[in-house]
Amino acid sequence: MAPGVSDRVEQRSSLPGIALGAVLLAMVQFLAEIGTSQPFIGEFIYNYYFLSLVDGSLTVPAQIAGLEGFYDSEGRAYLYHGLGPLITRALAWPFLDLTVWDLRAPTIWLFATIGSAAFYAAALSVLSGVWPEDAGQGRGLKLAVWLLIWVLAPGFVYAANGSFFHEPVAFAFAMTGVAVLCLWRLVRSGFTGWHWLLAMAVAGAMAVHGRPHVAVGLYGATTLAALVTLWQMRVRALIPAAVAMAVLLAGGLVYLQMNALRFGDIATTSGTTSEGGAVYGFLYWGWEAPDDPRFLSNQTHGRFNAGRILPNLYFYGLAMGGEGATGIYRRLTADLGHIRIEPPVLGFVLLWLPWCILAITALVRRRGPPAYLALGLVATVPGALVMLAYTTITMRYRMELWPVLFVPALMALAAMLERSRQNPEAQRRIVMSLTVSSAAAVAVGLLNVYVYHDILKWDWGTALRSYEDCAAMVAGQPGLGPDRVADICVLD
Repeated sequence: MAPGVSDRVEQRSSLPGIALGAVLLAMVQFLAEIGTSQPFIGEFIYNYYFLSLVDGSLTVPAQIAGLEGFYDSEGRAYLYHGLGPLITRALAWPFLDLTVWDLRAPTIWLFATIGSAAFYAAALSVLSGVWPEDAGQGRGLKLAVWLLIWVLAPGFVYAANGSFFHEPVAFAFAMTGVAVLCLWRLVRSGFTGWHWLLAMAVAGAMAVHGRPHVAVGLYGATTLAALVTLWQMRVRALIPAAVAMAVLLAGGLVYLQMNALRFGDIATTSGTTSEGGAVYGFLYWGWEAPDDPRFLSNQTHGRFNAGRILPNLYFYGLAMGGEGATGIYRRLTADLGHIRIEPPVLGFVLLWLPWCILAITALVRRRGPPAYLALGLVATVPGALVMLAYTTITMRYRMELWPVLFVPALMALAAMLERSRQNPEAQRRIVMSLTVSSAAAVAVGLLNVYVYHDILKWDWGTALRSYEDCAAMVAGQPGLGPDRVADICVLD
């Protein structure tokens, strides 16, 4: 079957699973919204961010930015957030009043679904050449793959919590999924399907505006893929490769320009936690003191410190909460500054057990297209290392480690099915084991989202939201005072 025809057949076969997954994520999100004890933080932040940009301004009302904003000496609020999640606002703007309709939930759902669908399509495509001939085993494998992608993966967790923090991470997850899918198509074409290279470049360039550290790997993988494409196609690939590099460059330049416009320097990704420049809202409004442990940790040990990678990997992977695991972690990081830990604490070895087993198997039995494995790791490992070096342990950051497991686990599963093609009994055991382990892991996934759905809803999320609270804080701010209330508190 020709590659183009094969792609279309695989796309049609994946549609029912994608439709079912989209409904599942919508249901999870709906239950989380009605089940949370109070609203998730970040209402209307991205809405007003978009409206400000439409008006030619980089500032948003202080009542919207709240403590998440960075404030200059005039009390103007800037956001450090990327532009990616604004896509949904741009689409809805002609039809909806964005000061009335908050698009957090639809945005999270959309990008969680796109990411899950892309990874799901990639998984089915990789496994299509080794799919069991027995119909029963084929159905069992498809169920297992569906559970692995739609329940035991980040999209499920992102949908379970409506905080605006999930908008950029879900967006980056979607771009990573698209890039990984396009990479597989490119590898399968023998690096001659240059349109897949262009699509990878677009995904990488867009990821910069959601989670820049995620884009680092996507940029690297796309650049290496472009070099291999040039080697394979020679002169015919010059224009596609050049266009792909131009797309990456454009995405990066826009990001750097936004940094310069907001914070005065292309290399500055946010404001400051000290005097001078745009000051973090928690400090600006006196909500936290400059000697708070998390601010001191950033100053003395950096927000990103390579020494945290191994201890954080231990905690993200193995810790299940409790004083014992936390105590060990605190001893391991005693010289690395304060590291904030947010609940729930659930190690990914338990949360993603089937993925972990398959990924380890891939290291022992290296099979499958080496280019896909190598480039897949280039695309996903850098972003994971950055988050492992960070000063906060939280579930949404744990989810950013999952893509590292995807390609090696998939290669391992494909190799196992290929080796057992002539042994139906062995193939049956593989499919049965995967199905049972995936179904059992669902219980852990459900427990995780049940706990997580009621997180990220702190009281500080609405610190300046009402006019009365805003007026009181502005009036009491030494650099502002009562005369500035009317200028800064502009919302009823």
